[in-house]
Amino acid sequence: MNKLPLRLLFPIVAGLAVAAFVSTNPELPAASTRTDERLNHANPACAPPTYGCARTDTSVTALPGTLPNWGGLTGANTQFVDTSYNPKYPIRYTRVTDANTGSYLRNTNSAFGVGSGSGDDAHFNADETLFTVTDNGAAWYFFGLNRATMRTGLVWASTATSNIIWSQTNRNYAYEMSNIGSGLYRMDFTGCHLNGPTCSPKVTLFYDFANCGMPSGYGFDDNSGIGGNDTMFGGAIGAQDTDNRVFVYDAATSTCYFYNTRFGTVRSATGSQKPLTGTGSCDGTDGTFTWVSGSKFGTGSNTWAGASIRLGSSKVFQVASVSSPASLRLGYTCPSGRYHFSITPGTYVGTISSGAEYSVHDVRMEPGGTYLLVYQGPYCYGGACNVIHAWQIGTTTLIDCQNNGSSDNGSCEGHSTETASGWINGDGNFSNSTSPSMQFRTWADFATTNKSRVTELSTVNHTFTLSFDNHPSAKNDPLGAHSYPVFSSTYTPEASAGVITNAYSNEVIAWTQTPGPPLRFGHTFNSSLSSEFTAQYAIGSVSPLGDFYLYTTDGEGTLGSTSGQSTCRISSNCRSDVFLMSLTPSGGQF
Repeated sequence: MNKLPLRLLFPIVAGLAVAAFVSTNPELPAASTRTDERLNHANPACAPPTYGCARTDTSVTALPGTLPNWGGLTGANTQFVDTSYNPKYPIRYTRVTDANTGSYLRNTNSAFGVGSGSGDDAHFNADETLFTVTDNGAAWYFFGLNRATMRTGLVWASTATSNIIWSQTNRNYAYEMSNIGSGLYRMDFTGCHLNGPTCSPKVTLFYDFANCGMPSGYGFDDNSGIGGNDTMFGGAIGAQDTDNRVFVYDAATSTCYFYNTRFGTVRSATGSQKPLTGTGSCDGTDGTFTWVSGSKFGTGSNTWAGASIRLGSSKVFQVASVSSPASLRLGYTCPSGRYHFSITPGTYVGTISSGAEYSVHDVRMEPGGTYLLVYQGPYCYGGACNVIHAWQIGTTTLIDCQNNGSSDNGSCEGHSTETASGWINGDGNFSNSTSPSMQFRTWADFATTNKSRVTELSTVNHTFTLSFDNHPSAKNDPLGAHSYPVFSSTYTPEASAGVITNAYSNEVIAWTQTPGPPLRFGHTFNSSLSSEFTAQYAIGSVSPLGDFYLYTTDGEGTLGSTSGQSTCRISSNCRSDVFLMSLTPSGGQF
């Protein structure tokens, strides 16, 4: 792990009042010392979790004629207030990154975003004083935040960090699931904060998934988040959409579970496994591997089915099935010949209940730590492949979210988030749904095809004349124990930069979990015309105490180009940056 020293990169840009905006840039104040508590809001009625001052109308709200001054290429830490969107209760913004931010890691002019494409990631630590963004090279940048003033600053960055998961409750801890190895690492950010001393987080190995049968040479392509108050950690390995191996570590019991989605098997391992070795031979025709010497291929219920096995010095295969202790079938054919084998099979738990066999697109941990959402990739190998599956961790229970088989099909589609109570998705195809739609079903009703068992959260009927999409986040409820509003930045491609023609277009909005009209907070100042996915969809994340929304924007094409020019072509070479929005009104000033 690279440990890089603190270096503040961002110039202090002179403030400028433009049209209905106020921009300010005072010197950075001392770091906030507030801990895990709500801000002392001037107007409690506007505060989370009710957000009583947010708009609930359906009026189309155009951008102001003159955009705020956020500095072009180099406006990091510029602040402004939008008094045009909600004049009575204006919202504050801080620009977090600019073209100079990436120079810390020798990536000047890099675009920046909130993660790689999911609104369901947690990007803030538990007390909202640290948060993460990524550049277009997938490097991670850790920023400090003064919650009272919304001032930000870089505290650490690394190119050797991947798949970051913030602790659900401890402000000092973040976890990394390595994409170049089998390790789960804990990063201790004690003493790291805005304007603090040099930050160099202490990194320790928390768990090695090699003990769970994860083959060497692989890394995690995706982390699922954390569940059960920092006890459950999950991720998927290999290539997205083509691999099929999912792991979850239960720190409370020191037990790891390995779910092979292609062959529908679940395995477990507790403590450290010693590899089993021996020799066998491939017939070179149908994947049959025959025992010659050493460890047998499991007996009784302790079959090796679903495990990964290494043949020779480097080739890794998966065990499709075990015919006998001396014969097994590999997932694909190996060349004929004799091989030394090595395997850490753990214990066979059983075959999953639904019979679905598929590749993996994404995995998401329910915050209570009971279920892992497994999103199906393009390959269905057998059984009923229904796109989204809820695996009850450590068991063979797999619940498929099913389309209801009528003209209302697609009820399980759309981007989603989850709480300990149930699953929330943005699909609009149930006949009782409205647009912009967001729907909730309990875990008990995850497989329902009865639309009356699914709650439509939006009570507003609104027809969009252009495409509409969202990437919801419930990370303002880290343990999933409440029913707080579900947030998202929205996507509607503009006819041209700066033109808004639909309500809810390119805004930050929220759905209350008691059905009602969506809450509207402010513009994202994003055109949704970028060629970069994260910028096109303004991917963002809500903070754990519900005070802030962090999101990606192209600034309507005003943030300069990826080659360092002050101007760009909106759908070609425009940079994107990260903006921070307060979700409560400021009274028009900082």
